[in-house]
Amino acid sequence: MKTLDLSFVKICGITRPEDAAFACELGVSAIGFVAYSKSKRYISSINVNVITSQITKKYPKIKHVGVFVNEDFDTIIKYLKSGINVVQLHGDETVEYVCELKKTILAKNFDVEIWRAARLRSEKDVIQLKKYPVDIYLVDSFVEDKIGGTGVIGDWELAKLAVKILPKPVILAGGLTPKNIHEAISKVHPFGVDVSSGVEASPGIKDQNLMKEFLDK
Repeated sequence: MKTLDLSFVKICGITRPEDAAFACELGVSAIGFVAYSKSKRYISSINVNVITSQITKKYPKIKHVGVFVNEDFDTIIKYLKSGINVVQLHGDETVEYVCELKKTILAKNFDVEIWRAARLRSEKDVIQLKKYPVDIYLVDSFVEDKIGGTGVIGDWELAKLAVKILPKPVILAGGLTPKNIHEAISKVHPFGVDVSSGVEASPGIKDQNLMKEFLDK
């Protein structure tokens, strides 16, 4: 099997210290924490702090991504204080929201990246992303009334378009598994990939064998 060049791998939906530590040992670029209270993978800022405090010194370059859905700024700041250094917006946040959030974060003296995620349905969704002043785009599959972590494979043609036309790096998410990751990378050529349900034993509980297989692939 041909080896493909990929710059960035994120394992999301981390809820346990042992899963975070194993992901870091495997050499991931980022681990993700879901701060959306309606998610089966929700984790509180207190428990995020428990995990980040254990791994930051040993793995200082690995990013800690907080996944937020239409969240208020005070809650986001609380997670930033817990060790998050990337804010991933995964809801209906507007361009104006992003601009105000950046001002708020700057005023609090946090050095933070902002990512904009989108569940792609059409080319219009891809074009809309261009308006957001963010560091990275993340493209996910669209499932009605579901916010990520669905295990449903996204539209790779739309993702490929996003890689082609968007001005910042694109991370591919949506139904990725050890079985399809090679094909996904081959077709989309993203900057990076994001996996959650594809390496789980159950929601929020990672399977170490699947994690290793995913990284190996």
